[in-house]
Amino acid sequence: MDSIRHILHINRHSNDVKSAILEKNHLINWYTNDINIKDVESNKLEFKFGDISATALITMDANVIEWKYIDSTFEILIGNSLTFTLEEKEDKTRVLAEQNGFDLESDMCANFNFSLGKYLESLRQYLQYGKKEGWGCEDYRS
Repeated sequence: MDSIRHILHINRHSNDVKSAILEKNHLINWYTNDINIKDVESNKLEFKFGDISATALITMDANVIEWKYIDSTFEILIGNSLTFTLEEKEDKTRVLAEQNGFDLESDMCANFNFSLGKYLESLRQYLQYGKKEGWGCEDYRS
């Protein structure tokens, strides 16, 4: 299995980007507005996109944040992870996002590649301009 990789730069300090990736009050604005905290102590969050749900174990080591999918109604996600590597660079934050666990030749990979790019742009728009484009928001990027 391989990973889908995207690099983007956000005109915000890395601490702001970390908060947006880790905290529910930010995630609901750029990712999905349907998030449940399943377990505060172990950092388990459940993300919902309509009928699809996924529970992720969220971990952080220095400037690397990982969402490890441990349960999902969309079985292909179980065992996959989404990793964000943050690096300060010239008053911006460089974000390397890697969605792991796909056959790069599959249609599913193509779908996730498109969706990941859309959500990363939503993250940038939220942090730089305050636009709320996550799933379920009024200005959702469909």
